[in-house]
Amino acid sequence: MAVDNEGRVFVADNLTKEIKVLNFAEKKITTFGFNQPFNLPLDLAFDSSYNLYVVDGNRNKIIVFDQRGVGLFEFGNEKNLLAPSYIAINDKIERIYVSQGRLHQISVFDLTGNYLFKFGQPGVDDGEFAAPQGMAIDSMGNLYVADMLNSRIQIFDQNGTYLSSFKFVGDTRYPYENPKDLEFGTDGNLYILDQRKALLISYTPEGKFLFAIGGNSRTTHPLGFSSPSSIDIDKKGKIYITDQLNRRLTLWQILTKSYLSKNPVNERDRQNILKLLE
Repeated sequence: MAVDNEGRVFVADNLTKEIKVLNFAEKKITTFGFNQPFNLPLDLAFDSSYNLYVVDGNRNKIIVFDQRGVGLFEFGNEKNLLAPSYIAINDKIERIYVSQGRLHQISVFDLTGNYLFKFGQPGVDDGEFAAPQGMAIDSMGNLYVADMLNSRIQIFDQNGTYLSSFKFVGDTRYPYENPKDLEFGTDGNLYILDQRKALLISYTPEGKFLFAIGGNSRTTHPLGFSSPSSIDIDKKGKIYITDQLNRRLTLWQILTKSYLSKNPVNERDRQNILKLLE
């Protein structure tokens, strides 16, 4: 799932094998890609020109489209991209990072799809992976990786050199286990999805636990999750989360000081929240 500069939400539906576009302003849902056949569309990402990069897991390909949905090019093969899962783009240095959970490594390409290098191998030591999934890039160009089965977040520089890591644990009430995807918010903090415990958790970039949202178990409740799998955050601090088992998209808002100064929480908001908790 990815959000463009117009606030449209692009969702990879791997059940129908389509890219759906949710336009909230016009209250419309359309498909994207002009009948492009996808085998298993997984993660999505936009570059700075808002070309859309689509991870097709079964075809071992990344397919690139312009804003109109016209296919531009595709890249990847079984030698450098096997069962890809998630994608992250660093426009400043023109690099694309693709995680491969089955191979426990990350492949790196340039923006035209030329293969550059890979890093990682199976294991539990620094720089090794156990099914790496979602990735996020900080303001310094460092790459944060959800090392899912090792229950940790690993941090690398732009060349794949290991920097540090932190275990995906914090508040002892929630034994976090499987970080699935992550993104930086407008407040500079990390927002991480725990797929097994069905939680949204926030950490500082240094790994300090801040808070958790969800019920520590799978639920259909609007304030919880069943299997959160993808996260994106727009420039206004709105958080978009796909909940795979519930087959829904949920929207949240980061309550920064700037946001609250323009949108103060009032009694009506408080009553609406209390109704949801009943």
